[in-house]
Order: sequence, then structure tokens, then C-alpha cells
Amino acid sequence: MDLRIHGTNDLALNPEKIGAIQAEKNAVAKIKGVNYFSNPSEQIPNEKYIETFTKIMSNTDNYPVLSHCYHGMGRAEMYSALYRIEYENFTNEYARQGVRALLEFSSFDDGAPKGEYLKAYKSRK
Repeated sequence: MDLRIHGTNDLALNPEKIGAIQAEKNAVAKIKGVNYFSNPSEQIPNEKYIETFTKIMSNTDNYPVLSHCYHGMGRAEMYSALYRIEYENFTNEYARQGVRALLEFSSFDDGAPKGEYLKAYKSRK
């Protein structure tokens, strides 16, 4: 599941180029038995991104699923935590603490946007 998004104003966190995203999609299409799913998410997911994510993850025919973003330490970690909450029954806090080796001073820390999002996230169950 490709979480990269092109065309935001935040080039530090979202430096993706549309050509690179399309090239990956084309390359994956050549691999038998592997599916490419696009869920181009902002750093803090909105309802549309969560709906796409849960649709992909609720279909076990899609497994295993590899999720990635550009840096591998923002959106990918966010969706890993959401997976743990939705599908592994982790508490929000336990899932939040599991996203970073050093939680303090990260974007998942208390008071940081991603940390606060995960703490307030409501499971669809």
C-alpha cells in the first residue's frame, strides 16, 4: 500500500514526484501475484484515507500487505499503529508507543499532531 501523496505544499514531508509513484505502480504490475494499492495520505489521515485503508486491510486476500511512505517514519508508522488498533486490539496508547523507538521528541509524542491523533482515534469496531 503506497501512502505517498504528490502535490502538497509540504515538500519536506511529502517530496514525492508523480513520475516516481507511477513508475512504482508500473513495476509492481509486472510482478505476478502482487497487487499495488494506492492510498495517498496526508501525514494525519482523514476519513477517506481510513476508509481505503480498512477496505484493503479487511480483505485477507490482500495479505501480506507492505505499507510504505516516502521516509518510512511518518505515514507508514501511523498506519501500522492504526492496524494494531483496528486488527490486533491494541489500545491507542500501546499502539502509539510502539511506533517509535524514541517516542519523546518525535511527531508521535504527547502534544504532537500524530501523537494526539492516535490518542484520540476511535476504532471502527
